[in-house]
Amino acid sequence: GRRKGLVTCRRLCAGTRAHYFAWSVLILLFFFVGALVYSKLNGWTYSCSLYYASQVAWCVGFGAIEEDSDDSKWWTVIFNLTGASIIGVAIVYFLQMTLENQEAWKEEEVVLTMNRSAIADLRRHDKKLKGR
Repeated sequence: GRRKGLVTCRRLCAGTRAHYFAWSVLILLFFFVGALVYSKLNGWTYSCSLYYASQVAWCVGFGAIEEDSDDSKWWTVIFNLTGASIIGVAIVYFLQMTLENQEAWKEEEVVLTMNRSAIADLRRHDKKLKGR
């Protein structure tokens, strides 16, 4: 019972970490590609483009930088809609996976924090109960 639950928890948690990593890579790739496009369309430095891309994707819009071309403005519309969607789905997915694995994480934490003497005490107590 208990051992099987631990194996399941470890598999769930490992799968969750892989999905977190995949989503994180997707979001970073989205930002870096978006910044590259802004850099090419507006002639900005890459760091300036990355700054602008993060403003657009997070819908902040400080207004410190303005786009120079109509093509860049169209790219902003596409980038903003795509970015809001990707980030929104990623946040929902992160929350969903965290809530689904919360019980498994709690069970594993309880088992990992128990020391050997506590486990031995539990075994002795179980033997006494079975002997009655």
